[in-house]
Amino acid sequence: MMDASQGYHLIMLAPEDRKKVSFITSDGTFCYVAMPFGLKNTGATYQRLVDKIFRPQIGRNVEVYVDDMLVKSNKAEEHVKDFEETFSVLRKNKLKLNPAKCAFGVQGGRFFRFMVTQRGIEANPLKIKAIIDMKAPTCLNEVQRLTGRIAALSRFISKSAKKSLSFFKTLRKAKTFEWDTPCQLAFEELKAYSKVPSASKTLARGYPVPVPISRPQAVSSVLIREEEGKQLPIYYVSKVLNGAKGRYTPIEKMALTLVVTARRLRSYFLFHHIGIKTNTPLKQTLGKPDTSGRLVKWAVELSEYDISYMPRTTIKAQALADFISEMAEMSVKDTSQDQVWLLHVDGSSTTQGSGAGIVVTTPQGEDLEFAIKFGFKASNNEAEYEALVIGMRMAHEAGARHLLTYSDSQLIVKQVEGTYEAKEESAKADCLSKLTSNLEDCRTRHITMHYLPEARTPLVVQPITIGEDWRTPIIKWEAARLKTRATRFIIHDHILYKKSYTHPLLRCLSTEEGIHVLQENAWPMVWSPCRHKDSGQQSPPGRIFLANHEA
Repeated sequence: MMDASQGYHLIMLAPEDRKKVSFITSDGTFCYVAMPFGLKNTGATYQRLVDKIFRPQIGRNVEVYVDDMLVKSNKAEEHVKDFEETFSVLRKNKLKLNPAKCAFGVQGGRFFRFMVTQRGIEANPLKIKAIIDMKAPTCLNEVQRLTGRIAALSRFISKSAKKSLSFFKTLRKAKTFEWDTPCQLAFEELKAYSKVPSASKTLARGYPVPVPISRPQAVSSVLIREEEGKQLPIYYVSKVLNGAKGRYTPIEKMALTLVVTARRLRSYFLFHHIGIKTNTPLKQTLGKPDTSGRLVKWAVELSEYDISYMPRTTIKAQALADFISEMAEMSVKDTSQDQVWLLHVDGSSTTQGSGAGIVVTTPQGEDLEFAIKFGFKASNNEAEYEALVIGMRMAHEAGARHLLTYSDSQLIVKQVEGTYEAKEESAKADCLSKLTSNLEDCRTRHITMHYLPEARTPLVVQPITIGEDWRTPIIKWEAARLKTRATRFIIHDHILYKKSYTHPLLRCLSTEEGIHVLQENAWPMVWSPCRHKDSGQQSPPGRIFLANHEA
């Protein structure tokens, strides 16, 4: 372990920049020829310097952070050769060392506030001792001192935010100090946890990194490395949920955990393949075409990383077993294979017109309500058929794979395969169908209105052979050079979608499908006509933006 002397003072300034650091004295005007103290970018400039000169060695036998340098070797006989290589680089670039802060031939020591040993990176014993020897706080300042010491060791403490919840609640009471029983129990648990030695392992380059994640009141995750059947923890991440974040749904908290982990460990996520071990439908949630709001923003943010999702397997390390077991009661059951969606459909035909009411209920209990106004004359039975066909199509596009359908038409129920019953639950859909025909009822709820100009049931089916188009290389991954571009796309239920920053997933269409969508009036279109340069008027042939589609 070595420490550089003088640091950025060894970096010479460009002649044209010296006048910018000039100063006036009684003896005249002077300027610095080397980088002086006080510049905002001195640390970053020096870091770029050491990264450049030690680039062939970093990660192999040298680690450098600003002026702190660590020469590492797996074998004792290689250590001398590594030092010779390092000293030659220092001599070539005229960098000096501080002998008082250098240690050679040691198996471990303190490096950048941590202890580096053969077992891995360990916490500073002095900081651990400060927590163990600390007495129970008697004022708010001592509680703040305690939380600061916990923050310094957060990467070594599993679920540090959860262990600190009681302390944070005490700090919120700024006027009165109250050290109650939960605070004392949490304090004793923290001291007992600190007495158990723990070490975080380094991460091998290019090695898959499973990340078991979970989310209680304070979301937590652990970055691990699997090697020779062993699971070695690398980094613990924890964050307290305040305000509206505490009211997120469980699956949103799970997604937030992944986002917080990716932001905290960005350097790991950028250069390694990340495997997410979880028993929740996180992948399906982030990849749903109808996902909107914060989940879309998080999905786009995570799209730059090489992330794969895998089911949680047996936990072999005791520390990780404790981490997972405490979250077992908060786990979300993975019901992607047995989730049942409910579909209530009803068609209506009156003298004023005909329409259909559709209510799709997700497994989470959320109702998606649609009212379809028919642009053609239809009998009651025809309206019922149209309602069923459109409802099943909408449920399928929303992600339903197991669908329980309710209809009040005995004719429809008997002719459709499956165990369907006509029940009174379809009253909600009946209300919507009457809305489209009479336009009088059910105006107090948010309902999506659609217009169907012609019937969809009398379709003519004929075989069509469609050749390969621009989607084929992305789906088949025919070339490795497409991986960079393919990160902007996602395949959901064998359909290709493009991720967007401002919209939900955009479905990719072939040339034939694009022409069909343009000709189909039932699809919603938004016209953004161009303006004439001379008159300023809008011309009809402009750019067409299809919601949720990309041609």
